[in-house]
Amino acid sequence: MKKIIFTCPRDETEKLRFAVWNAWAWVNWNYSFCSIVSEITGYFQANSWAHPAIWKIWNIEEILEHKVEFICENHEIAKIIQTLKEKHSYETPHIEIYDVNLV
Repeated sequence: MKKIIFTCPRDETEKLRFAVWNAWAWVNWNYSFCSIVSEITGYFQANSWAHPAIWKIWNIEEILEHKVEFICENHEIAKIIQTLKEKHSYETPHIEIYDVNLV
């Protein structure tokens, strides 16, 4: 099993959760669409070679985001990552993947 965590602007959370769900994630035994969503604040600075969607180069930016966490099977990882990269508005989405052992 894998745990995937990604961050996104708050107005994209539902769109991305449903996109991942349609890529067949969030099935946890007798339940579907299982996830955790936390409110966070992200900080970054776009360098001159970046192509930010709405922010300015060299400004230190602060954005209210959501951190979304869910569990999936190992064989789902590639399709989920592809889906997130295609649907996410960030040039380089923040995505983390961990091995998990559920008890």
